[in-house]
Amino acid sequence: MIDTGATLDNWFSEKLYMDKLSLRDGVYRLDSSDQIAVSYDDMSHDRFYEVEDKSFWFKHRNRVILEGVLHTPPEHNRVVEVGGGNGNTAYYLAQHGFEAAMFEPGERGCRNAIKRGMKNVVCSLLSPECVREESLEAIGLFDVVEHIEDDVGFLKEIKGLLIDNGLLYITVPAHKMLWSSSDKSHFRRYDKKAICNVLEESGYDVLYATYFFWFLPVLIFMLRALPYRLKRKGKAKAGKKSKGGGGGFFIVPAFVEKVFNAILRGETKRIHKGRGMPVGASLFLVAAKLSDD
Repeated sequence: MIDTGATLDNWFSEKLYMDKLSLRDGVYRLDSSDQIAVSYDDMSHDRFYEVEDKSFWFKHRNRVILEGVLHTPPEHNRVVEVGGGNGNTAYYLAQHGFEAAMFEPGERGCRNAIKRGMKNVVCSLLSPECVREESLEAIGLFDVVEHIEDDVGFLKEIKGLLIDNGLLYITVPAHKMLWSSSDKSHFRRYDKKAICNVLEESGYDVLYATYFFWFLPVLIFMLRALPYRLKRKGKAKAGKKSKGGGGGFFIVPAFVEKVFNAILRGETKRIHKGRGMPVGASLFLVAAKLSDD
């Protein structure tokens, strides 16, 4: 049973089976939940937490997500992020006028989100076990779907938790050719056609799709993908298996970040207007739940 001192927003508590949740250190948990397999361990969560507010990559991705959500907003400006990590994006949306909540199966990520100032944090997977069916108006999946082996099955499952015409906001890494050791926890990278096909097969109508980080594909290919391929080829000749690993966070000197921001400013303006970018290292999409009728 939930703590009497809980401070959960009414709109969010109405979506949950509150009798199945308990509160500890500001985080809500399923009473029956077992240890959940997560993509990032405690150390990885902490490493991301230390750099998210400094990395131009995280900052620009948040701006893209905000502009995309503002262009096609949920009816009551309420978004539930799934796989919210350290709360970086959910908290950013909350700072810009949205009522935000998040689900994150990693204990350390949830604690970091609370430390950041995020509320409405549930340490769990999003599932019908704790969320009422057809109760959420919008779900955010920001660099999550690529971590799911059965992406179609996962998207179909969360579809049942959305209201009719409920919205899904998604970001995913783009282009198989950019695969590198930074993708070691991923099952795939997508092109626009592939992720649109996955969404349509899962029962969604794609309303908007665009690439972003338009200038990064060349840099990622030269600095990550090509060295990764050459390293794998060398190890294959030596009869060794590549374990992968590494991956930077795109923290750059302040003057370089200013240049990058200037280069990317036009991208966010296009997304704000609902226009797409033809190239980029990531994809942002908005999709609506289709009726089962």
